[in-house]
Amino acid sequence: MDDLALLERVFLRVGSADSDEKLEAVIVKFLCPVLLKLTSTEENVRKKVMELLVHFNKRVKSRPNLQLPVVDLMNLYQDPSSSIFLSNFAIIYIKMGFPRLDLSRQAELLPQLFNSIHGKPVQHQDSLLFIALPALACADVSTEVLKQPYLFLQEKVELAKYIKDFFLDMVLLPYGLVHPSTNPTTPSNPPPGMSESGWKRSLGESQLKPEQLEETKLGIVKFISSGVFGEQTIVPHLVVAAADTRFSVANAADSALKRIGGTVDWNDVAVITVLYQLFLGTRNSKENIKPELRRAPSCTRLRLKLFTYLIRSREASMHFPACIQLTFEGLFGENSNAKLKVMALQFLHQMISNCPESRLSPISPVLISGLMKIINDTQGESKLRGSALVALGKLGQKLPEAVTKDMAIIQMLFNAMATEEPETRMAVQEALSIMLPAFKHLSSSNAAILEALLATSLESQQHLLRLIAVQYAGGIFHSTHVTSRYLLLLAAGDPKEEVKSEAMKLLYSNLPKSIETSDADAMEVDGTDKWLPDFVEMVLCISEKASARMKSRSAVTYGTRTLPFDVNAYSEMLSYLRLCLANSASLTPSLELLKEPELISSVARHYIEKLVSENGPVTAYLDLALELLAANPSKVPLQCLLEIVAGVPKLSAVLLSKLDMFKTLQHHNKEDVREMVAQIIAVVVCQSYDTLQIDSLIHDLCRNLKEKPLEQQHGSILTLGYTVGRIVRSHLSADRNEKSCREQLSPRLSTATSLVIDFLFDSPHPMTLSAACLSVGEMGRCGPLLDSTGESSRAVEKLLNVVDDAKIGSKIREKAALAAGYLSLGELEYPRRKHVIEHFLTSTEEMKDVEIQFTIGEALVCASLGLNSPESRDPWTVKERDFIEPENAPAQLDFLLDELLNKYVAHLNPNVKQATSIWLLALVKRCPQRPEMKERLLRIQRAFMSLLAEGGDLVQDVASKGLGLVFECCTAEQQNLLAGELVGSLTTDRRPAMQVTKDTKVFEEGSLGANPSGGQLSTYRELCSLATDMNQPDLIYKFMHLANHNAIWNSKKGAAFGFGSIAKKAGQQLAPHLPVIVPKLYRYQFDPSPRIRQSMSSIWEALVSEQSKTIDLYFQPILDDLIVHLTSNLWRNRESSCMALADLLRGRTLENALDKIDPIWSTLFRVVDDIKESVRKAAATALRALSKVCIKMVDVDAGKVNSQRTVELVLPVLLQQGLTSSVEEVQAITLETLIKVVKSAGNLVGTHLAPLISALLEATQVAEGQSLNYLSVRLGNQLATQEKLDLARISAAKSSNLYETVQHCIQFINEANTPGVVSALVDLLKGCQGITTKGCAAHVICLLTQQCQNDIQPFAGRLMAVLVKGLGDRNVALKKTYAVALGHLVRVAKESSVVKLMETLENRYLEAEDEDSRLACMHTLQAMVRYNPDVVKNHSSHTVPIVFLGKHIFKTPETTQLIQSWEELWMDIVPGTEAGLRMYSSDIIGYLQRAITSSSWKLKSQAAAAIGSMANSLKSNLNPDQRAILLRILLDGLTGRTWEGKEHLLHALASLVSAQSIEDVVVREEIVGVVMREAKKEALPYRRHAVQVMGQVAEAFQSDMFPAIYEMLQPLFETKEDEMEEDEEEQEKRQQLEILELHEAAILALGRAFPSATTAQGNCWNLYMALLRAAAANTTRQVQLSIVTSLLQVAGRITAIFLSDFLKEANKILAPSLDVANYSALRIESLKVLILVLKKVPDCDPSTQVDLMENIREVYSLRVEEFLRDVSPEVKSRADEAKRLMNE
Repeated sequence: MDDLALLERVFLRVGSADSDEKLEAVIVKFLCPVLLKLTSTEENVRKKVMELLVHFNKRVKSRPNLQLPVVDLMNLYQDPSSSIFLSNFAIIYIKMGFPRLDLSRQAELLPQLFNSIHGKPVQHQDSLLFIALPALACADVSTEVLKQPYLFLQEKVELAKYIKDFFLDMVLLPYGLVHPSTNPTTPSNPPPGMSESGWKRSLGESQLKPEQLEETKLGIVKFISSGVFGEQTIVPHLVVAAADTRFSVANAADSALKRIGGTVDWNDVAVITVLYQLFLGTRNSKENIKPELRRAPSCTRLRLKLFTYLIRSREASMHFPACIQLTFEGLFGENSNAKLKVMALQFLHQMISNCPESRLSPISPVLISGLMKIINDTQGESKLRGSALVALGKLGQKLPEAVTKDMAIIQMLFNAMATEEPETRMAVQEALSIMLPAFKHLSSSNAAILEALLATSLESQQHLLRLIAVQYAGGIFHSTHVTSRYLLLLAAGDPKEEVKSEAMKLLYSNLPKSIETSDADAMEVDGTDKWLPDFVEMVLCISEKASARMKSRSAVTYGTRTLPFDVNAYSEMLSYLRLCLANSASLTPSLELLKEPELISSVARHYIEKLVSENGPVTAYLDLALELLAANPSKVPLQCLLEIVAGVPKLSAVLLSKLDMFKTLQHHNKEDVREMVAQIIAVVVCQSYDTLQIDSLIHDLCRNLKEKPLEQQHGSILTLGYTVGRIVRSHLSADRNEKSCREQLSPRLSTATSLVIDFLFDSPHPMTLSAACLSVGEMGRCGPLLDSTGESSRAVEKLLNVVDDAKIGSKIREKAALAAGYLSLGELEYPRRKHVIEHFLTSTEEMKDVEIQFTIGEALVCASLGLNSPESRDPWTVKERDFIEPENAPAQLDFLLDELLNKYVAHLNPNVKQATSIWLLALVKRCPQRPEMKERLLRIQRAFMSLLAEGGDLVQDVASKGLGLVFECCTAEQQNLLAGELVGSLTTDRRPAMQVTKDTKVFEEGSLGANPSGGQLSTYRELCSLATDMNQPDLIYKFMHLANHNAIWNSKKGAAFGFGSIAKKAGQQLAPHLPVIVPKLYRYQFDPSPRIRQSMSSIWEALVSEQSKTIDLYFQPILDDLIVHLTSNLWRNRESSCMALADLLRGRTLENALDKIDPIWSTLFRVVDDIKESVRKAAATALRALSKVCIKMVDVDAGKVNSQRTVELVLPVLLQQGLTSSVEEVQAITLETLIKVVKSAGNLVGTHLAPLISALLEATQVAEGQSLNYLSVRLGNQLATQEKLDLARISAAKSSNLYETVQHCIQFINEANTPGVVSALVDLLKGCQGITTKGCAAHVICLLTQQCQNDIQPFAGRLMAVLVKGLGDRNVALKKTYAVALGHLVRVAKESSVVKLMETLENRYLEAEDEDSRLACMHTLQAMVRYNPDVVKNHSSHTVPIVFLGKHIFKTPETTQLIQSWEELWMDIVPGTEAGLRMYSSDIIGYLQRAITSSSWKLKSQAAAAIGSMANSLKSNLNPDQRAILLRILLDGLTGRTWEGKEHLLHALASLVSAQSIEDVVVREEIVGVVMREAKKEALPYRRHAVQVMGQVAEAFQSDMFPAIYEMLQPLFETKEDEMEEDEEEQEKRQQLEILELHEAAILALGRAFPSATTAQGNCWNLYMALLRAAAANTTRQVQLSIVTSLLQVAGRITAIFLSDFLKEANKILAPSLDVANYSALRIESLKVLILVLKKVPDCDPSTQVDLMENIREVYSLRVEEFLRDVSPEVKSRADEAKRLMNE
């Protein structure tokens, strides 16, 4: 057949299509073939095609619901062989048909639609993309499977870019924009951010309404954020959408940005470029872009959002020149606002921070000018100006030359500090602070400008400006810069504490760390090391500034004097000058050095002597000190003066003129001032006075001792002591002739000496006693004591008594003790030296004061050495190292050592032991090289070891310190000897005197706690064990020295025995043994005892310089040691190992120790259940640290080499030991770790999915706790509440992290691990797990059917079997969950499995013993209909019967909702009730036949109700054969006794009989017989139903059954009182009610059975009316209603012959019935009877009609009139009709 003929036939079919369905079928079939004919070469064919298409268009456009073959059209359009002409027609119909599809169908076709536009013209692409927009919101690409159709976009990059560009234009499109086509004459200006081309294509052919555009944008956001496109490429779209004016769009985009924000690379150049183009537009771009494609700049709202994300990007801030344009556009653009300016400045901050100097330097002038413009705008917002100021500071920090070449900027900022408002001032301060480093390398001219600026600023009233000036002075200039130090010193006297403290910090922060000031050798350094300015320069600067300030207003009035500086600043200047002097004299400066003026003086004296010749600096220095002293006498200026004149006595002449002032200061109220003044007077007098003048002074001082004020007495005593001492020392310095000294000086000095000594015996005040002790000691130290009494012993005895007197203050007792020791230094053969030693030794039993014991130690050293002690030198002029011992000077050191070692070390008194340890340490420290000491080093070591076992902390510290010092002062031979002794003490079981054995307790019993075995822990023993194991017993000395740098060595007395620096040396010796030492020391650092921890940390810090590298180097030995001690029998070892392990793993991994992962986990699981709480907590900490390490190691994204191996090691131990542990802490950490491991490991967990998923699901029950499960059990009797609770529990479990992890695991299921996963799920569903576990397991099955269909299909039958079995569970919530799982599972199950499931449901519904099981069947079917309706449709023969039977469950208040659910399910699976019954009648009947033969009465009655419903619905359409079957079912079911619900079979039989006429006489007779038989049953309720059905059957058959029925029912109305049983009242009432109900049914049945034939009516009429009259007497309203209703039935059948008689009898019943008030139903039925009779009157004989009407009017006229006023509308309506009929 040719093409024309074919087209004609198509035309004919189209024309003959008289309905939309037929037309749609024709178009779907023929549209594409017709379009193909457009390519025909024949003109007639093409014309015919066009004609046909025109007809198509007319018909289709008028029918919007008509569907087109869109898929075929897209295939045609996409076909490469299609011509352009054909493609144009195809796209027309695609655009017409695609929007007609459901949105879900459109979404399914999106991939094909996108693919079809590849390579097509731009107009086609835009058109098709536009029609695809509504479907984007419905596109489901939530899983990898659903994303597969879009994978072509990854290959077709250009197509994907075009689609994304189109989406971007759509998102940019504003709401309510006028389409340009509405006014073509108006020039088109594209909206902000859009190009002209993008604007036009986004508008489409018809403008979208704002609501439609909002939905479109929402769809785009959802689609692009679903993973179809790469995250990097959709960032611009989401940012633009996040700035949308509609909240729904902005909120969705913000959420999407938050989800991908952590993974997006904000430094991607491609992303940054697009964002810049959106912000700035491309109109002014130099790139080759077509005019219509150039974008306009974006609006302010979008710019704000773009700034938010551009600020995050480092690359954006370095994207030149766009970043500059962006900044200035934000700051100074036409549409800029305050918020945009603030963000522009934030971006500028980022630009300054991120850009390299080379890129930033060329544009710095432009940036500075812009910033200055904002800063100088005083009317601008303070926040904006503040940000600009900070940016300026950052720019200066980054590019110093930008702000240093023009000092105007810094001047402006300093001025702003004084003038700006507080808020802006803080920004200026921050800017200046940031900019500070830029000025560190100024030129000399600029530095001078800055110095002047800082000096001026320090005079400002604004304290913040002064603070900044201080920071600049201290931070810019070097610590040796004189002017800046002067400014800082000036600020040290600032009234604001903040400024003052900052100045002090900057002045001294560069000083080296403190060195023990007693070690002068360590403090003396090379002269090239300078930390402070040169002394001369600093003195001259301050002197010049002081002179200048005295002439200016800056001078300060203090009392009656004027000072150039504030007193506090002045004092600080002098202290600083003291340090400058020390530093210039090659001493290391420190603040502690200021407390040692003797040291400064002795070291600096030669330097001062050199300066004296210059005749300037020293004099200026002394003048400054004297000036301050005159105004404010204090310790600082006096120290300055004393250091100079005491070190260089010839300079005392300078102070000679000021001697009167010093004499006055002797009476000053400050004790320290009086003491220093006394020393100065002594120096000046002894150097400058002659003998007479000195004697005169002494005489005056002696007079001052009597009856003078206390302060004057105190000062005079001190002056006498220092003066006499200096006189004696100067006399002895020439030759040591003590006899000559006594002879020559006693006449002059003995009186004064005696007066001072007298104050020891009779002192009026402790202050004078203190001065007397000090003076006596000083005189005794300098030479023999010249007592006029001649009793040389009285002074020392009194001093010793003062020391022993506990009532006297400790400070005085210390001075007395030291004075007693000093007395041994003045005489070569001091007779009381041994006595002093013995007294101190014997008087310590009651002396507990540690400070006094330290002082006595100093005194013993002096007493035992005599003139050999360095303390006998002049400390102001002689350094300790320069001291030369006199020849043949006797000493008592042998005696003292023997006494201490032989007697006092083993003393039982703890005070004595403490004192002995301190005194031995003092001796070892002060005279280590003495022969007496070297001979006894071995004994001293034993003594210290013996003392080390004492309980006191101080004794242990001192003893351990002494051991270290002993070892250090030995020769190599002696060290070997001492080491051997130590080895013997460690290895022998014997314990000789003063020997420490391996069992010696170092600490008090219980002070460090007891281990579980009862033993005590000892640091010393641990160290000894370590040293012995290494075969290096000498290391114990190093350990002891390192471990005991205790706080005691920082005390006043302990500082004298300072910690010697041997750490470096010890570290070198220990280096070869570090593999053994490091693990133990590392663990000891975490010992629970603070003392052990502190000691071991000290050792660790001393030995290990680079901790991280050392730990990495010895990681394996450390780890092995910790693992071993995790299970130690000592609890403290276990605890320390746990804490150490946690610290070891911090920042590290176990990549090189994979074999240790399993044992560490296993061991820690055990330790977490330790008997001791602290160990448990430590183990939990270690577990968490191990967890973090393992999570980090399995991270598949991190590219770890051993990730797979780590997963294989971690998961088994967690699953097999962690989750099975009974310890809650272990379970919690295990679950937390599992969750994170799964999320980090990715597909590496694939081989462990089965146990992993099983464990996670079981854990949901554990995580829930027992309380909810207990509550659920308690609610067992409240099924509805229990169901809601259990469903909520399952839902909550599905929202937990555990279940989210399971969901994450599902994506890794494959063919290999599916069997294991299925087995695990089956075991969970079969097992005894909790509700949440089983519920979640069922839900996992749902997920598997969605995401792993191919993998799960072979196992669907197994899963279905266990789920079906679960439908019998007692828990309703679980049944529902299993049902849902079955509903999903049928999607992938085999056909045989589905059929088996359906059959199981059919049987279960019939065979179930409870309603819950049938309910489970309903839930299963509901789930199947919801999730897989096609499967249900394919098996309707099984599902429809179940649902039809189920929806006929009997209605009660409890089953109302259930019935509704069955009804909804029925409507879902059938097209309509009647159609469904016709289609599946055979299946339904077969199923009902099974149901009615069930042993369950309830199911029988339910099936009967279903049969009745089926009969009522189908009526005549019911197949006769099927009806016969149903009749037989019912008739057979009615046999036998009466049972509950049997009446439903009767009603079903009535429905069948009423539905169709039954012609078979035999069947009719059988039915009548069965009904008559059932109506005779004794059970009144059932008999009532049987009588009712009997009437219905009689009415349906129209047979003369009235006589038989009357005969059966008439006895019911006879009262048989003699047969009534006398029962309880309640039972009688119920029985009476049942009888009345039976009467109702009987009366109605008689009415229905009343014959229609005239002949038969004659015989039955009287019987019927007689029975009604009998029933109407004394009955209920309900029976009356049934009588009237029965009359109505009879009235419809009564013939005209009997109408008159009927009316007479009926009046007797109707009239009373009409008169019953408040019972509208009875009136209505009575009126119905009346109306029916009135309608029959015209059919009567005309001769009787008038009488009948008269009779009716007579009886009913008034009643009808009354009823016309009734409140019931129906009564009024019936009455109106009756009145009309009566009036006709």
